[in-house]
Amino acid sequence: MIFNEPSTISINNNPLLQGDATREDRLRMLRHDALQQHLGRAAIFFAEKVMAMTGDTNDVYFLAQAYYESHLYEQALDLLNKKQTLNKSVQCRYLAGLCAIALEHWQDALDYLGHDNPFVEQDFHHHDTLDGSVKIKLEAIMCYARGNAFLHLNQTERAKDCFKEALNVDVKCYDALEALVRHNMLEEKTEWEFIMTLPYEEHCQSDSDLFRSLYMLQLKRYSHSKDIMIAQHNAENDYRLANSLDVMQSTAETLLAESKYEECIDVCKKIRSSDGLYRRCLPIYLACLYELRRKSELYELAQELVDRLNNEAVTWYAVGMYYLCVKRYAEARQYFSQSTSMDQHFEASWLGFGHAFAAEHDHEQAINAYLECTKLVPGSHLPYMYIGIQYMKQNNMDSALEYLDKSLSQCDNDPFLYNEFGVYYYNCAKYDLSLESLQKSLRLAKQGQAPSSLIWEKLWENLGHTYRKLQDYGRAIQCFKLALTRDPQSTNAHAGLGIIYHIHQKYSKAIVQYNLVSPRFLTGGSVRVRSSPIFLLGPPECT
Repeated sequence: MIFNEPSTISINNNPLLQGDATREDRLRMLRHDALQQHLGRAAIFFAEKVMAMTGDTNDVYFLAQAYYESHLYEQALDLLNKKQTLNKSVQCRYLAGLCAIALEHWQDALDYLGHDNPFVEQDFHHHDTLDGSVKIKLEAIMCYARGNAFLHLNQTERAKDCFKEALNVDVKCYDALEALVRHNMLEEKTEWEFIMTLPYEEHCQSDSDLFRSLYMLQLKRYSHSKDIMIAQHNAENDYRLANSLDVMQSTAETLLAESKYEECIDVCKKIRSSDGLYRRCLPIYLACLYELRRKSELYELAQELVDRLNNEAVTWYAVGMYYLCVKRYAEARQYFSQSTSMDQHFEASWLGFGHAFAAEHDHEQAINAYLECTKLVPGSHLPYMYIGIQYMKQNNMDSALEYLDKSLSQCDNDPFLYNEFGVYYYNCAKYDLSLESLQKSLRLAKQGQAPSSLIWEKLWENLGHTYRKLQDYGRAIQCFKLALTRDPQSTNAHAGLGIIYHIHQKYSKAIVQYNLVSPRFLTGGSVRVRSSPIFLLGPPECT
């Protein structure tokens, strides 16, 4: 059976304006106006009178909609079922599905919406409005709602397919894109190919380039930073969207990816000056504050969110970040756990949860947290990288390589990941392979990392130790000296230089370098290559 959408009131076709309105028409206009003005009781009052007069399916739908807008979900469902509308109107089935989702009855929602798209093999007609306004296809909206139900049932693959189908049915169904991106459901290559091949021209006509540019700004930027920069320029200049929150958010994400934390914070502050509770920028803002160890600002932001957004996952993520920054790891874990219980697909909280275990050398618990993240956030390569790091710290090199390879299969343009491969091969005494990985990391870092990025110190140190093992002492010394330009107190670099001078019997120079190495470093074991300490791109350094 092919169902039709209920008609909607068109202002241009308003019978009141034509002087021939019936009593039912006048009540419908009052109902419509009450809904527009958020007068829930009035909308229900007028909608019930019209329905009583006509018994029409459309009027039943609008009464159910008035119930839904007033959060009377059970009442709306009861009405739709008792009036037997579900086999007469697709819109009524969709509304029933929304009510079930609001009640967290996920299986019931799928029963109303369909476990699969029922219109794939049918010629489902979408009514165009008489006034020529643009609509988002109901079929696409139902695909999105179906995906939302699957997501809450932890059927992530089914949810991902539904969100992708929604966009293929109608590119303008932004909620589906937002779900794919926010829950990081697609690997970088797959994400890019999917978004770039959507039927923009067919669905958006003259606005196709606008939609394509805005959607590009939502994507990961490891491999396509230049394309995203072009899209950013188009959005800001051609479409006059420089002050759009989402466009500014894209700028902030680029700055974070380049480790330009100060500049990123400035953009986040600009966003918050327009909308203090704009959710998307909060994790980025918190990450930058953490990287710069701005404890008081972290505390103030976390407290503000507790006061204003007490029931949202990002709030308790913020509290966890503060405790992670002040090295109170048990409290950090408590709040990261609370955040993930509120939104189990919140990647940043899962990573924070794992990092808080890693900071106390609880490798098994850290691995478990990262593994859970891989299941719930399938498009991210980061948890696989962190698992590899934890296995390296346990000297379980086979498992370390397995998970580093998994991370690489999802993203092959992350300089921090190649640094970890360099650490891995160094620890396996495969110094040629270590050098190859570190040089790849260096090339990628030069393309996308700011001079202030913390990756440089670690990279130069690691390259110095690798060249030292390969007995290329001249290059090793150059690398250690470059590391010291980043951090003059680097005990790792001073120790490496001391060893090289010692080998060359330059004892006075060696003694000078050894004297600059902290006693705790000397008692902690042999000189080693180091993983990156970036919070979103690597665990915090342990004390």
